Amino acid sequence: LEAVAEREKALQQTQAEREAERAEILATAEAAKQRAAELEAQSLDAAAERDRALERAQEAERRAEEAAASVAMEVERRAQEASAAAAAEVERRAQEAAAAAAAEVERRAQEEAAASRKKELRKATRMVLGACIAASEAIVAEKEKAVAQLQPPAISPAAPSAVTAASVAGDVGNRAVEDSAQARWWPASPSSVVASSATGVTQGLAELDELRAKLRTSHGELQVAAAASSALADKAAEAERRLAEERSKVDHAEARCVETSLKGAQARRQIEQAEVAKSGMQAQILQLDSDPAKAPAYMELANTAKTLSSADREVRAKLMHALQLQSTNSSRKAEMWRDDGTRSLLVEVALKNDRKERRSRICAIAALWNLATEPTNRQLIWDDKDGARLALIEAAKAQPSNSIQLRSCAMAALQHLSEEVGNRSGMWHDQFGTRFAILAAASSLQPGEREARE
Repeated sequence: LEAVAEREKALQQTQAEREAERAEILATAEAAKQRAAELEAQSLDAAAERDRALERAQEAERRAEEAAASVAMEVERRAQEASAAAAAEVERRAQEAAAAAAAEVERRAQEEAAASRKKELRKATRMVLGACIAASEAIVAEKEKAVAQLQPPAISPAAPSAVTAASVAGDVGNRAVEDSAQARWWPASPSSVVASSATGVTQGLAELDELRAKLRTSHGELQVAAAASSALADKAAEAERRLAEERSKVDHAEARCVETSLKGAQARRQIEQAEVAKSGMQAQILQLDSDPAKAPAYMELANTAKTLSSADREVRAKLMHALQLQSTNSSRKAEMWRDDGTRSLLVEVALKNDRKERRSRICAIAALWNLATEPTNRQLIWDDKDGARLALIEAAKAQPSNSIQLRSCAMAALQHLSEEVGNRSGMWHDQFGTRFAILAAASSLQPGEREARE
């Protein structure tokens, strides 16, 4: 009886210990669930914060583009003003140079006309001097002739007589009277007249030589003026050429301004269209969420995104962002992965390695990360070897310079996939895929890789 009582007591004690251990396990499990819920909430908060950071980055990028466009327009405006000022200055200088050249040419022409008049005057002076010299020579010849006539005639010695002597004496007296009368009329002797004429001729020749020297000097100055005028004409032609070049640059700048304005208007129209599409998508999402009889919002988003062309990148990025937000709904994660249209769209966009599709790809990887937090999806996502698994591995192996956010989202998704016990062996034995990406992220020392490394 004592043994039986001792055994019952031991059994009761063991049962109490088991109950305490069970209660402790349940408390631990409850704490783990609470911790998981907190982590899930933190993950959602982090995803929301990441989305807000992405939106802020997009807003900053948009403002940077607007600032760059504004700076470009200001620089172009200043360039146009500088070109116009330079063109006006060149035109003014060309006009001044042309006016100076015209004034210089006119002055040289006047000087040349004055020199021509002086030349004509010298020619007339030479003609007058020639006439004076001829007149002087004629006067000298006439004087010599008169002197020759005053000489007494020879008297014949054969028949001297008183009558002949008287007549000779009378003739001599008459000629003496005439000679005295002629002597009173001539102002000077023939030699003095000749000397005076020679002096005048010498002075005229000296003045002529002086005028010739001045003429040669004027001709040299005229040649210098012609050379200066030619140089000024060349400068004016160069100024005209530069003015034409500046006008061509201004025309080119105006054409670029018009082209930039057209591109800006086209970009604004595309932004307006994207905003209209976004508003429509948001209205559709609200309508679908409020009406349970209709298809879920993520299906409509996926179907709409598949109908877009490759040029509608902005609209597709916004749709993928809305689909990412839909993937945060815990009650929809399992059915979103099982929906063929949504799953194929997420995998297709997540596999795109186009830099222009970077925003859409980040949203798709983030959506896969959200879906990987659902325990029932983890094995299915890992089994999709050529789809979701390949997309996550390629994104996790991406270089940090391409997209730190893309790599962090992919590493977070792989972390959740590793929580499934059946995935761990395959993930570790994937030497050149999952294990390579995990070890590369864990060994990275870059400051921007902190989130992926953790």
